[in-house]
Amino acid sequence: MNGIIAQVRLDNRRLESYGKVYGIALIIALPVIMALVMGLSGAKTTESVDGMFGGICGSVGCVTALYSMYPFLVTEQSGDIRFDGMIPISRSRQVLGRYIMSAFDLLAYLVGILLVPVVFDLTGTALDMPVVFDLTGTALDMPVLAVCGICLLTVLLLICIFLPLLYRFNSMSVLKGMSLSLIGLVALGFLISRIPQDWAARIAVFLTTSVLRTVILGVLVAVLAVLISIACSLRIYGKKEL
Repeated sequence: MNGIIAQVRLDNRRLESYGKVYGIALIIALPVIMALVMGLSGAKTTESVDGMFGGICGSVGCVTALYSMYPFLVTEQSGDIRFDGMIPISRSRQVLGRYIMSAFDLLAYLVGILLVPVVFDLTGTALDMPVVFDLTGTALDMPVLAVCGICLLTVLLLICIFLPLLYRFNSMSVLKGMSLSLIGLVALGFLISRIPQDWAARIAVFLTTSVLRTVILGVLVAVLAVLISIACSLRIYGKKEL
């Protein structure tokens, strides 16, 4: 545990060498600022407000995923990567430290997007969504917590994909790969749109009829993704010559 904490402190000092680090605060403040601006200047229709909420969650999610790459980018640009094999921190602790930092980024992201409905409410731009789940199992129309949960899981999966790649390739190569991945997202969206309506209805019923089951499924997916990602990072970084 001491090695993990030491790695987190080391990365924070590396980031501070480029100036004050406001990344966590920015991830929390950015959705609040966006919601405030949109709430004061945007249209007040239900469709536009719900669209703004989704847009804020998606755009800030991209920022969060990119910020998780920042320690790797700083380490490469400063040339400190050549010292990673000499510092008194095992490689496994170095990897776990980076994942802990990403976990804090995700926590900040969750706090930020949960504040968006509050800001909308203060500006008189109410969302047409219930804020809480109906734990009795009644199907709901994408409540706020469900949207936040889906966005959080999506960003977590992206980070779980990118972190092992950052141990294998340099940051710029991974950024280029992220740009190309947009094509894959478009293709995925097209395939989803081609799902037969009866299949889509069955999936929707499965996910909405039991909130507890859906939450457990989401947690299991997240835990499995994190474990696989950490295992891949440990394997790649363990064989890497520094």
